[in-house]
Amino acid sequence: MERLTERHAGVAVIKDKSKHKEAMEKLAKVEETENEPASLRKSIMQITLEVSEDICDNFCKYRDTADEEHLCDVIRYGGSCPLDRLN
Repeated sequence: MERLTERHAGVAVIKDKSKHKEAMEKLAKVEETENEPASLRKSIMQITLEVSEDICDNFCKYRDTADEEHLCDVIRYGGSCPLDRLN
């Protein structure tokens, strides 16, 4: 998704004035999301967790090193999973 804003002296401004309508629509969606009930935000968090688990199980280069507790070599040896940033 294209970033529509940038900062000038610490103030957020729209980069391309011809995209003002698009930027306002994006802002409106963000504001609407902030006012959604906590149960819906939890659903979004649950979806993110499910997608993260799917990526881990099917695409991670360390997936074949998982033990019976579902811990891969990276986590077992003290590293952190990059997918944790999604949660």
